[in-house]
Amino acid sequence: MELCKIVSWNIAGCHNVIKRKKILTYLKQKKTDIALIQETHLDEAESLKLKRDWVAQVYFSAFSARKRGVVILIRRNLDFQVFKHYTDQEGRWVVLDACLQGRKMTLVNIYAPNSPQPQFFHEVCNMVRTIGNTHIVIGGDFNRVRDVLLDKSSCTGLSKDPTNAAVDVMSEELSLVDIWRLLHPQERDYTFFSHPHSTYSRIDYFL
Repeated sequence: MELCKIVSWNIAGCHNVIKRKKILTYLKQKKTDIALIQETHLDEAESLKLKRDWVAQVYFSAFSARKRGVVILIRRNLDFQVFKHYTDQEGRWVVLDACLQGRKMTLVNIYAPNSPQPQFFHEVCNMVRTIGNTHIVIGGDFNRVRDVLLDKSSCTGLSKDPTNAAVDVMSEELSLVDIWRLLHPQERDYTFFSHPHSTYSRIDYFL
């Protein structure tokens, strides 16, 4: 099985055509096979316009031109077949029942709410479990810190998040691990900077 490069990226909107082109060009230069994009801020018609150049397949959940929106981009000529795709109505997740290089798999792109909503992850877990594939990849913006000691530059003002328990349950039921943390058990690195609080945090994951 050949290596497959999967990228997750919260782009904070790409309604601007120039920004959209720069994002697609960057992903192409990085030889991305599959891109999980969050916060596209695109409606359905604009989401479909992402199918160009190196992108052969586009699967998305659109919400509005002002917020949310997730999309999965598949590179042209990648050995990747989609049997069925599922989306929510809130621009929060896309789930693919697919086959990558001959192996059946479930691929999920999520943009989780930033407020405590355990039900969100229960719904994603139930959807993935219903599909029933052994190989599962869930990536995206989880919008939460899972380990307050390692995944945030400051613990000030950070209260216990009940949603983390739902992520733990999902991980256990689907036999998933935080792959970056597995490879870097004690490293502190971050994916998001909060300007109002001047803090860094790791809130984006691959499981």
